[in-house]
Amino acid sequence: MSIISPFALLGLTTFEWVAVYGAVVSTFAVVLTLWRVRRDRARILVTGMIGEMDVQILPCFTIANIGRRPICITDFAMGIQSAQEQSRLTLLDELPRKLSEGEQVTFTTSLNLFHLKPTESVKCIYALDASGKKHYMKGEHVRGLLKQYEDYAAEENGTHTHPPANST
Repeated sequence: MSIISPFALLGLTTFEWVAVYGAVVSTFAVVLTLWRVRRDRARILVTGMIGEMDVQILPCFTIANIGRRPICITDFAMGIQSAQEQSRLTLLDELPRKLSEGEQVTFTTSLNLFHLKPTESVKCIYALDASGKKHYMKGEHVRGLLKQYEDYAAEENGTHTHPPANST
C-alpha cells in the first residue's frame, strides 16, 4: 500500500500547491499593506457651532487631527457661491499651524462673516493642508451652523422663525 499525498487528492502537484500558497500569502500581504497605508494617514475633522461669549454671538470652529500623522494646516476658508462666480473668504489668519496626532485648534471669528449679499450663499467650509488637500466640514454641519446663526439673529431681532416648542 502506497501513501497518497494530500496534494494529489485535489489533482495538484507539490509545485502547484506551493504556487497557490504563494499567491494566497502575497494577496494577504498586499491587502494588509493597503489597509495600513489608508489607516496611517493624517485626517482632519472640521466642526463648528454658534455660541455666546461676553454677550456677543460668535461662530466657534475646531480643526482636529484625528489621523496618525502630523499635518500642517495652511488655510481655513469658507467657499461662497454667488450667481456669477465662486469665491473664498479666509476665516483664520493665524496659519500655518502644525497639528500633531490628536491635537486640535479651536478659534472664534466675528459674525460679520455670515452677513452675505442676498445673492450669495455659503457653499462649504474647509481647512487646507500643506499638500493642497481640502478637508471639508460636512454639509449637514455647515447647514446646521447657518441655521444656528439664523436662529440667534432672529432672537436678537425679536423675530422667531420657528414656533415655540410645547412644554408639556
